[in-house]
Amino acid sequence: MALRESEKLYTVEEFEEIAALPENEERRLELDDGVIIDMGSSSVRNTITGLSIGRYIDTFVDEHQLGYATGPDGGYELGPRRVRRRVGTDRVQRRT
Repeated sequence: MALRESEKLYTVEEFEEIAALPENEERRLELDDGVIIDMGSSSVRNTITGLSIGRYIDTFVDEHQLGYATGPDGGYELGPRRVRRRVGTDRVQRRT
């Protein structure tokens, strides 16, 4: 279950500053519609499943020359007020 840090609405820039603080280094933080959410850690079973799925995604992306797939430690800006940081979801990035 996600825990809301506060009800103050934050910008992406403010979120990135807060997420970069040393005390937040090991936390899985997300920004959802301006609210910072501490996502907690994943279970062993979830990380095993994620790795298995990621292996297939990476192979498919490579075989079809689609770019590259990133792992769960990346951060993703999904819009002006939504940022996913260190989330266990792979994504494809096109080569430029």
